[in-house]
Amino acid sequence: MVDKRMRNLIYAAIAVVCIVSILLGVFRIFMGEETNTTVGGNGGTTVIDNTQVALREEFNDLFVNKVSRLTDEETMNILKAIPEKSLILTGFDEGMAYSSISDGKDAIDKDKCEIDVHFPKINLQGDYINSVYVPTMTEEFYNVFLARYSKGIELSKNKTTTVQPEINVTENQNGTTQNTSNQTVETVTGKYIYEANFAGTIYQNKYLSIAIMSLDKIPGKSQRRYIRTYNVDITTGEEITISKMIQLKGLDASKINTKIKEDIKKINEAEKSYSNYSETYKRDTELATEGYYDVGNVKNFMIGKNGELLLIYNYGNGYECYTTQYDIIKIED
Repeated sequence: MVDKRMRNLIYAAIAVVCIVSILLGVFRIFMGEETNTTVGGNGGTTVIDNTQVALREEFNDLFVNKVSRLTDEETMNILKAIPEKSLILTGFDEGMAYSSISDGKDAIDKDKCEIDVHFPKINLQGDYINSVYVPTMTEEFYNVFLARYSKGIELSKNKTTTVQPEINVTENQNGTTQNTSNQTVETVTGKYIYEANFAGTIYQNKYLSIAIMSLDKIPGKSQRRYIRTYNVDITTGEEITISKMIQLKGLDASKINTKIKEDIKKINEAEKSYSNYSETYKRDTELATEGYYDVGNVKNFMIGKNGELLLIYNYGNGYECYTTQYDIIKIED
């Protein structure tokens, strides 16, 4: 009888431990854990910013070359420049999409060059589209793409030629004969990569947010990520500035500034704790620059798929700054 009672107590204890573990797991899922720590290879403590990792993954998932929440364009009172065409034009026939697979003499060898580019053409009237969006996109993305494309063609054809001796041995009646001839060997110098995709959302059935992200890598240099965002009222063609967006969403700029600075410092500490990675991007210069992280100076922002405001600090946008690092600050109503 005692043994049976003890056995039941043990089973009960195990059941309680299991239930508590499950509840803790659920609690962590719903409440979230901002960071956890591990011990680095050289004994240093590494802080992993789980929140920022998740935000970057969510942001990257938006870049599927279409605009979400763009439903029935006929009922959205869109001020189109070309009424019979869609709000967003992206097809090859519009000259807004390219790939490394092409015909003709300028076709690029996929083994030497990767090109995959999708640009959005916004079919709206207004000064913002004509005098800001089109020139900026043309200068910072389209012309860059054409230059990179030409560079890719050059690299795919640019080969170094070396001569290696080849020894041929033949046998005949008089013995063995050895002849030396020259063999030409061609070696490709490098692989060029350039891709661009866009993300888009519609907010309150009236405001369009577009983000364009490009990645390019020239042999011999680090990869670079370039991000630009554009926000416009599709019923008037007017730009929506960060101040206007904060006002539309009824947010408090001072509270946003507090959140930005706290989040960036946390991200910076986490990045610097990667003791085994000396090339990790450090934000010390930006943090020391007065006003750099103030929301009023934010150059890149967009509305997320659930209506949240996303502030984007992309460090690869700097001149000759070859890095893929960027931070996302998520502001919810």
